[in-house]
Amino acid sequence: MQPDLVGLEISKGELKRLTGFDPEDVFRPSIMADKEKRLGFFLNEGLVALALTPIIVGGIYAFIILPTLGSSNKLGVILLIIVPVAVVVGRWRSPS
Repeated sequence: MQPDLVGLEISKGELKRLTGFDPEDVFRPSIMADKEKRLGFFLNEGLVALALTPIIVGGIYAFIILPTLGSSNKLGVILLIIVPVAVVVGRWRSPS
């Protein structure tokens, strides 16, 4: 009976094909229950936000702020605060 049950297992590839979502990208409430997994999850979210921040801020600053307003440290600092928050919010926003 055991070999029959192995054939019933749904692989990650099949789940992705059937649902359209990668099983690793789906939020799991069980992550929040385990302290170590929760810490790793939040560290991963923070690292993604920090990794994308220089790319986004650099593009906005170089192509929008410098040509229109010139050098502005104040706007640069504001962007450095707003962009990571926007990245995290954008990643958590549920797709409609």
